[in-house]
Amino acid sequence: MRHIILVPGLLLLTMQSVSTQTIRVHVENIRTVTGKLYVAVFDSQESFKTEKPVFETVLGKSDMTGGALSCDIPFRKGLFGIAVYDDANANGKMDYYYFRIPSEGFGFSNYLSKGFNSPQYKDFSFTLDENESKKVRVLLRYIGK
Repeated sequence: MRHIILVPGLLLLTMQSVSTQTIRVHVENIRTVTGKLYVAVFDSQESFKTEKPVFETVLGKSDMTGGALSCDIPFRKGLFGIAVYDDANANGKMDYYYFRIPSEGFGFSNYLSKGFNSPQYKDFSFTLDENESKKVRVLLRYIGK
């Protein structure tokens, strides 16, 4: 951010330091080489429940090594949760078996999914502080494969 300082007969521009935060998303247990990974960042239970992320990105799998892939997301400070799904058939959506059981891989930040219920936002959320680089692990789970 620039600040303008007015001094009679002189105009000075000064630079204020800008804080930067980064989320390093490390996705593990990727079982398919086809399709893409969809990464969604949520900032509340409401945004997660309504499936309206504050940020989303799509990752190709060409840089995948040993079933793992990482990406860095510059982001503002705050409380967030990340959900990832493996869109193996590249149709742009999560596919389900009966009773809304996912048929593609899925996972959440620093949370090991168990059973068939989705977690609550509080279960997979984390705090990103000012000038912090935070690494979050997402372990994909595949049901029925």
